[in-house]
Amino acid sequence: MKVVSSGKLIENLYLIGNGFDIHHGIKCKYSDFHEWLCENNPMLENRLFQVYDLRHGDLWSSLETNLGEITTESILEGYVYSPMMLFMNSIVGEPIVLTMDDYTENIGEVGYTLERLYNDLQIEFTQWILQLENADSAQMMKVNKEKATFISFNYTQTLEKAYGIPSSNILYIHGCAATNDNLIFGHNKTPYELLNGWENKYSEEELAVLIEAADEISILYKNVNCVIEQNTTFWQTLKNIKNIHVWGLSLSEVDMPYIKYISSIINHNDVQWEFSWYSESDKNRIVEVIVNARIPQYSLVKLDDLISSAHKQLRLFDD
Repeated sequence: MKVVSSGKLIENLYLIGNGFDIHHGIKCKYSDFHEWLCENNPMLENRLFQVYDLRHGDLWSSLETNLGEITTESILEGYVYSPMMLFMNSIVGEPIVLTMDDYTENIGEVGYTLERLYNDLQIEFTQWILQLENADSAQMMKVNKEKATFISFNYTQTLEKAYGIPSSNILYIHGCAATNDNLIFGHNKTPYELLNGWENKYSEEELAVLIEAADEISILYKNVNCVIEQNTTFWQTLKNIKNIHVWGLSLSEVDMPYIKYISSIINHNDVQWEFSWYSESDKNRIVEVIVNARIPQYSLVKLDDLISSAHKQLRLFDD
């Protein structure tokens, strides 16, 4: 991890989420990953559908959170470790049929099958990130680089490539794909949380299978508290923060421990928060999150309204 020197006065903190890259025209939604996976590894996509979507619904609407929501029915009824079922998937309107499954050949154990599933998912996710296109320069925003530091929740290098921000001023809190970091990707459910409530509902044999599955599901556990503890040196540089810009961050359950921790180590009387929003429903949800986090001084802004004047002129000229 590279952090800003503790001797440098930091007054502006930017928290950069996936919405920031989306604003710049980068196709980095989970739905984009789904489309890419259908084309590049349809067997893995079909297995994910078999394990999750049969009982869950739309896995891709909030992929990381939903990965921790595997149902006991999927595990105990054999969807996890059974031979590949036949499903029809549409890729650009053209159906494909899958008739084989290399995940379960000669494998009868649910844990090992889930381990292979999640390891392959991590590999494909990294490959997808690496092939994403660069940011649209016409969408660039006005960023105050003076006395500033950045926390990127993204796996891309948009801040470096598009804005020329040195990597030493960026904390890639979940890793950066281009620098071969081990990406922190996944859900927020511990094995205990997954198993909570199962003990009295199933037989000993069924529970043994569920315990094994819970251990394997924890492969994709995003341990936010551990990430916070590992970055103690960085947090110490934020003692003089005046402005916090939260741009493109979904403020999901996985994100909130970071927001709450930062809120706990700053002087609220001296800090102005700024949160970006996309839609009215998004705006209302963000306000609710802000109130629950007890953040007293804040403003709301749309990223489109922050495009620098020079790039607005460029965009008009291009049109």
